[in-house]
Amino acid sequence: MDTIPLMLLTAAVLCLCAFLRSAVGFGDALLAIPLLGMLMPLATASPVVTLAGLTMSLSIVMANKDTVI
Repeated sequence: MDTIPLMLLTAAVLCLCAFLRSAVGFGDALLAIPLLGMLMPLATASPVVTLAGLTMSLSIVMANKDTVI
């Protein structure tokens, strides 16, 4: 698969998973890993999902830093 369509599909899957995480509070990796596993090797999909999840978690902590500490 070409690079640009793969990046767009990956971004779409991660946006869907971020919506799921914001609506439910968890489950982004439960949905992202199988979907991205169909597009790329699992050895690549796993770090992509991990970095996306870490970024989402850090943004939530920074947005709520007054109530976290």
